[in-house]
Amino acid sequence: YLRREDEARESLVKLNEENSKIQDEAKNFVVRERDCSQRVQQNKKTHTDAKADLRKAEQARQQCQREIDEEDKEAKRLKREREELLIEADRARAAKEGRSVSHLRELE
Repeated sequence: YLRREDEARESLVKLNEENSKIQDEAKNFVVRERDCSQRVQQNKKTHTDAKADLRKAEQARQQCQREIDEEDKEAKRLKREREELLIEADRARAAKEGRSVSHLRELE
C-alpha cells in the first residue's frame, strides 16, 4: 500500500510538472501569437502607407511629365515664332536694300 502511495505521489508530481510545462508553453504560445498578430497589423499598415506613398509618387511623376510636355510645346512654339521673326527680318532687310531674300542669303 505504501509503495503504491509513493508511486501515486511520484506520478502526481510528474503530472503536475508536466501540467506546469504545458501551461508555460500555452502562455508562451499566446504571447507569440499576440506578437505575431501585432506584427501582421504593423505590416498591413506599412503596406497601406507604402501604397499611398507610391500612388502620390506616381501622381507627382505624371504631373512632372505634363509639365515637361507643356514646356516642350512652349519651346517648339517659341522656336517657330523665332523662325518667323527671322524670316520677317530678312524680308524687311531685303526690302530696305531693294534685293530679294534669296539674293541676300547668297551674299551671306
